[in-house]
Amino acid sequence: MAVGAKAEFSDLAEDFGRAWNRFWFTPGDALPAARLRIAVGILAALHFCDLATGLSTWYASDGVMPPAAVNRLLDLTASGTEFRYSYLNFIPDSSLLVAMHVLAIAVSLAFAAGFLTRISGVLTLVALLTYIHRVPEVAGHAEPVLCFLVGLSSTLGS
Repeated sequence: MAVGAKAEFSDLAEDFGRAWNRFWFTPGDALPAARLRIAVGILAALHFCDLATGLSTWYASDGVMPPAAVNRLLDLTASGTEFRYSYLNFIPDSSLLVAMHVLAIAVSLAFAAGFLTRISGVLTLVALLTYIHRVPEVAGHAEPVLCFLVGLSSTLGS
């Protein structure tokens, strides 16, 4: 009886090993990952286009929420352990802000098109996080999901 149980366990372990290797090492179709990347890149570009309507109001250094005011609000409400870096805090004038915004749209469209996917994906993610960290009070519930999807799509490398 013990020999039969040992053989049964050995067969179970071999079946598990074959299934494991089949799951991780069998080449898969890249089309679903490419479709996801295209959709996420277009969504990111549309998100940036939507942000353009309030660009000078919310994100400019002389807008409604200048960096000093945002930092003060974050100091009052945060536990002090958050890291919120945004290159938008260092942009002094609106013309450079518009140029950086157009660059963010271009990078997200390059990501959607599949041009240097891993690099353009990381740059799209950095741009998204920059807008979220510049004025967290304006960010909604969709931005974290979009950041997750951009990060996931950029690691797939399709």
